[in-house]
Amino acid sequence: MAAGTDEPPPRHPAHGLLDTVAATIWSGRLRPPDGRLRLPSGPVRPRRGRLVGGVCAGLARSLGWNVWFVRALLLIINGPLYVLLWVLMPPEGPDGRATDTRGRNVVVWLALLGLGAGTAAVTAAQLASTGVPTGPAIVVGVAVGTALPVLLWSPLLAWRILAGAELLGLVGFALWTDGVVLRLWPWPIPGLVLLALVLFLVALRYERRIAVCAGAVTIVADVAVAPALTAVPLYAPLLLALVMAAALVLGDSIRTRRHVERRLAQETDRRRQDLARQAVLEERARIARDLHDVVGHHMSMIAIQAEAAAYKVPDLPEPLRVPLTVINQAARAALAETRRIVGLLRDDADGSADGDAEPGAERCPPPGLDGLDDLVERARGSGIDVSASVLGVPVPLPIAVDVSAYRIVQEALTNVAHHAPGASAEVVIGYHRTSLAVRITDDGPAQGHRSTTGGGGHGLVGMRERVAMLGGRLSVGPADAGGFVVSAQLPIGAEDGH
Repeated sequence: MAAGTDEPPPRHPAHGLLDTVAATIWSGRLRPPDGRLRLPSGPVRPRRGRLVGGVCAGLARSLGWNVWFVRALLLIINGPLYVLLWVLMPPEGPDGRATDTRGRNVVVWLALLGLGAGTAAVTAAQLASTGVPTGPAIVVGVAVGTALPVLLWSPLLAWRILAGAELLGLVGFALWTDGVVLRLWPWPIPGLVLLALVLFLVALRYERRIAVCAGAVTIVADVAVAPALTAVPLYAPLLLALVMAAALVLGDSIRTRRHVERRLAQETDRRRQDLARQAVLEERARIARDLHDVVGHHMSMIAIQAEAAAYKVPDLPEPLRVPLTVINQAARAALAETRRIVGLLRDDADGSADGDAEPGAERCPPPGLDGLDDLVERARGSGIDVSASVLGVPVPLPIAVDVSAYRIVQEALTNVAHHAPGASAEVVIGYHRTSLAVRITDDGPAQGHRSTTGGGGHGLVGMRERVAMLGGRLSVGPADAGGFVVSAQLPIGAEDGH
C-alpha cells in the first residue's frame, strides 16, 4: 500500500466467512432486525358486543360461522374455553383492529412455556428409553424445551440452543446406547421438528448469510456426523438435510418476497410523489403561459399607447414626452422580462405544460368562459352527457379568474371522461357580487363502462394551484348521491360585480 493512503488492506474471503460463522454461533445480534416475532392477527371482540355475544360474534365473524351456532356451542362447552377466548381476543378499536394484544401475548407465551415443558419431558423420556443416563437425558430435554418460549424473543438464540441440544443428544446416544437396531434413529424427534421450524424462522427474520450459515452448521454438526457416530443408514441424514434445506429455502423466499413488496411500495410512493411534483410544475408553467398572455397584452397596449401619444398630439411638451418615453421603455422591458421568466418556467416543466397541445397553441389568446359552449361540445363528443347553466348576471371577469374557471371546468370534464365514462355531468357557473362559483358534478360511470386510466389525481393538483393563486377555495370529493363533485369559489372583487 502506498504511503500516505488511508485505505485498509483488502480482506481475505475466509475472514468474511469466519466473521459470519462467529456472528451466527455466538457473537451476532440475537434480536431480529425487525424486532420480536409478531403474532398473526386474529378475531377481535366487537366494541359494542355483550360479554358473551362479543366473543361469539368476533369468533363467528372470523370463521364465517353462524353466530347462533357458535353461541350454542360455547354455551355447551362454556367455562375455561370461554375465558381463554376472552383473553385471546383483544378488543376492537375504532379502525376495526385490535387495540391491546398484551393479554393474548401473555397467554401465547404461557402456552409455549407449557408446550416446551411437554416437549422437554418427551425428549428426555425418548433418550432415557434408549439407554442414555437420566441426567444427560434431562439436560438435553430441558434445552430442547427451553427453545420454545425463547422463540418469540430471538429465533437465532432458539436455534443455538436447539442445535447444541441435538448435538449433545447425538453424542449421548452414541456413547451410551448399545445395539445396532437402537442406533437406526439417533436424533430426538421433538428436537428435529422444532429445529426445522426454527431454521424457517431464522431464514425469515435474519439476513441471508446468517440463515445459510445456520443451515450449514445444522446439517454438518447435527445431521452429517450421525453416520460416523452411529449405525444410522445414509438415507436418514440425507432426508433430514433435505428437510432442513427446504425450511431455509421457504423462509428465505418469503423474506425476499416481503422485501421486494416493501421496495415496490416505496418506489410506487416515490413515483407518485414525483408525478405530483411534475404535475405542479406543468400546471404552473401553463398558468405562467396564461398570465404571460394576459400581462403581455396589457403591457403591449401600454407601450403602444405611450409611443403613439407623440404622434397623436403634435408639439407634445417636453415634460410629457420624457415620461411617456420612460413608460414605453419600461413596458417593453417588463414584457421582455415576462417572456424570459415564462420561458424558464416552460424549460423547468420540460416544454409546454400541455402535453397534447398543438404547436403554437401557447401563442393563441387565453381561453375563458366565453368558450364554455365549445368545451361542453367537445366533452359530449367524448361520450359524456354534459349540461351547462349560468346562474346570476354575467359580468366582466378579471382575465386570471376567467382563464382559471375555464381550466377548472376543462380538467373536471377530462377527469369525468377518464374515470366515469358514460356518466352524466352538470356544469354550473354562478356569478355573485364578490366571487365566481364553479361547480361540476357527475353521477359516476354508466353501467358496463370501466375507467380508461388509473389516474394519479394530478389534475386536482393543478386546480388547487390555480385556486390558491387567486386566493379562492376548492372542494373536491364524492357526491352524496354518488359520483364526484368539484366546487370552486374564485374571488372577483366587489367592484366587478352587481
